[in-house]
Parts: sequence; C-alpha cells; structure tokens
Amino acid sequence: MAELCEIGLTTYRRYESGEREPTATVLWKMADVFEVSVDYLIGRSDEP
Repeated sequence: MAELCEIGLTTYRRYESGEREPTATVLWKMADVFEVSVDYLIGRSDEP
C-alpha cells in the first residue's frame, strides 16, 4: 500500500498505528486504490 500511495513504509506504518494522519493527497490515492470515496475512508459516509 505504501508503494501504491507513493509514500515510505515507515510513514504508512505510522498511519496504521495512529501516530500520524495521512494528507489529503494520500487519502485520494488510498481511495483510488480501494475504489471508494475519501468520505468513506474517513467515516463520513456509509456509501463506498
């Protein structure tokens, strides 16, 4: 996932552990990878 989002593995691990929050750009990339909306990723929508 880190590679797909074009970020370092350490950075991604910090997102997973809650030490860091992803930037908007990274959220967009994650949403594209999972084929869902950013709102779905951050819990603002139940519709992927």
